[in-house]
Amino acid sequence: MNFAVASACCWIATPGYAQQQAEPAAPVETPTENQTAKKPDVVTVTGSRLASRGFNQPTPTTTLSSADLEKSAKPNVFNTLVELPALQGSTGRTTGAFSTSSGTQGLSSLSLRGLTPIRTLTLLDGQRVVGANVSGVTDVSQFPQLLIKR
Repeated sequence: MNFAVASACCWIATPGYAQQQAEPAAPVETPTENQTAKKPDVVTVTGSRLASRGFNQPTPTTTLSSADLEKSAKPNVFNTLVELPALQGSTGRTTGAFSTSSGTQGLSSLSLRGLTPIRTLTLLDGQRVVGANVSGVTDVSQFPQLLIKR
C-alpha cells in the first residue's frame, strides 16, 4: 500500500514541476558608438596549413607560362616541371614501375617540396584535377601542353 501511495505522489508532483516558470533572460547589451566590434585586418587563405609565402622558402614556387613550356621543348608537361627545384623528387613513368604498393605505377605525378604525390594538390586552370587512380594521384603527363596558358 505504501508503494502505491508513493508512486501516486510522484505522478501528481510531476505536472507541478513541469509547470514551473523559467527565469527571464538577461537583457543583451548592444554595442554603443564607443564600443565597436573588432574586425580582422587581414584574412590569409593558403594552400596548406602553413601560412607562409613561397618566396620565403629555400625553394620558391614558380609560375610557368606557355612560352616557357614551348622553350623547354620537352615532350610533355611533366618533363618540364620536374626540372624546377620545388618539384625535385617527383615520380615519372619509369620510377616506381616495379613497386605495387605505392599506387603511382606508370603515372607522372608531382611531389611539391618532397611531399608525397597524394599530399600535393595539382590544379589545372585553377580547378582540381580528377585523380588517375583510386589513390587520387593526378597524372600530369595527360595535361594538354598546347592548351596550358600559365
